[in-house]
Amino acid sequence: MAGLLSIAMGASPRQHRSRTAWRSLSNVPASGGYRNPSRKGAGGQPALGLATGVLAFVSIGVTWYSSLMERRPFSRFIDRMGEVARGLLRREPSPGMIGAPPSARSPWHDPARHARDFGERHAGLIDYHVESRMLELGIDPVRIGWGDVEAGIRHAAFHPHVGDGGNVSPDGRIIVGSGVFSDELLRAEYGDEAAELFRASRTRDRLDSILAHEYEEHAHGMSHAEAVKHAPETELPISDRARAIARAMEKGWKREIAGRGLGQPER
Repeated sequence: MAGLLSIAMGASPRQHRSRTAWRSLSNVPASGGYRNPSRKGAGGQPALGLATGVLAFVSIGVTWYSSLMERRPFSRFIDRMGEVARGLLRREPSPGMIGAPPSARSPWHDPARHARDFGERHAGLIDYHVESRMLELGIDPVRIGWGDVEAGIRHAAFHPHVGDGGNVSPDGRIIVGSGVFSDELLRAEYGDEAAELFRASRTRDRLDSILAHEYEEHAHGMSHAEAVKHAPETELPISDRARAIARAMEKGWKREIAGRGLGQPER
C-alpha cells in the first residue's frame, strides 16, 4: 500500500524499487540476520535474512545500471566533445605559405594555354569581331576564313586551336589563331622589344599587325621574310600601333637571323 501511495505521489517505479531495496537492506543487522519489523525485538531467521540482503543488493545494482544506461548517450556526447577539444589543443600550427601569395600568382603559368582556353570559351564572339575587322580593312570576303573538319569548324575567321597569331592559305584565305591573346607570342622569334610592345597593346592593334603580316605573306609569294619586311608599310589601313609592332617584328627578326648566322629562311 505504501508503494502505491509513493508512486501516486510522483515517484517513478524505478525510484520506488530503489527505496524499497534500501529499506530492505536497512533491516539486515550486523550479525547477518534479518529483523522482521512486524516483530519487535525478534531476531528472525539468519538464512532468510541473508537471502533477502542479497536480493536487496541485486535490486540496487539493477536500478543503478538502468540509470547509467539511460544517461549513457549524453555521456558519450560529452566524452566525444572532450576528445575533439583535446585534439584541437594538440594540433600543430600549419606551415607558412611557400612562394608568392595567391593574389600575386597568375591564374595560368602558360600564356599560350591561357590564350587557347580563352579563345575556345569565346570562339563565336571572337570570330564575329575578327571577321568584322577584316571587312573594315578591306580584305575580300572570299579570303576571310576557312573550315576545319577535324576541329569541328564549318567555316570561321577565328580558329582557337591554332596557337599561332594567324595563317594564310596559298589561295589567300586568312585566319587568326588564339595566339593573338598570348603575351609571349612574339618573344621567341622576334625578341623582347617586339614581345613587350605586343604585350602592352590592345587586342585590336595586335589583330591588325597579324592580319597585315598574313596579307603581305600571300602578296609576296608566301615568303615569311618578305612578309616581315613589307608588313610595316602594308596597304591595309591598320592602326599606327599595329605598324609599330610590325616594325619591331622586322627589327627583331633581323637580329635573330644575324645572331644565328643564317640567311633569310622561308617558313
